[in-house]
Amino acid sequence: MPYKCEGPNLMHKKGGKWSVKQHTESHENCIKAMQLLQGLEHGNIKKSEVGKGKYALGKKRKVLYRD
Repeated sequence: MPYKCEGPNLMHKKGGKWSVKQHTESHENCIKAMQLLQGLEHGNIKKSEVGKGKYALGKKRKVLYRD
């Protein structure tokens, strides 16, 4: 499936029209998400590898309290 990034929005072509598939925080994260989806489609990345190692986008964690 064709993908493209328009700012922080990841678009995909569905039924001949472009629609938003995912909204990310930045354009750089959009590019990483697009590479991840393309890797999954082409078989370069396995579903079990998603969210681990170099494929993880890195999530912000909130600190509830500090010692």
